[in-house]
Amino acid sequence: MSTNALVVKAAIQTALQQSAGLTDIPVVWGPDPRYQPVQWVLLGQIHWDHERWATNRTKEETFTLDIICEVMLTAASAFDAETQAAQLSGVVEDICKGSPGFGLPGVVTSLYSPGRLLSFPADDRWVGQVHAELKVTART
Repeated sequence: MSTNALVVKAAIQTALQQSAGLTDIPVVWGPDPRYQPVQWVLLGQIHWDHERWATNRTKEETFTLDIICEVMLTAASAFDAETQAAQLSGVVEDICKGSPGFGLPGVVTSLYSPGRLLSFPADDRWVGQVHAELKVTART
């Protein structure tokens, strides 16, 4: 399988981990049920939209990376949890906008798009989440 998706996902993880805006906030590659920090950014599934030949030797692919920004707050409300999750998503969005190619030569462009904002109670706290997608166009 010829794809840039895993290289791009790794570059996104590195860019987010090195960002001053996400100091002390874990950026993880896939879910880990044993690990439940108060705030975190989860890089999830990759979905391929399409592939096509860009030239006679390079292929252009478009894929989407699922990203979840989550916060868990004690002594708070659903509003507080959603507000902080939206703020965390805004930091991730700013990082993605600041470097849409993530320093990779094969990445043509990327676009961060929040899709859902939700909250729910969990034991003695409120959890807030933003489910977003990063749509990437890259050449291999």
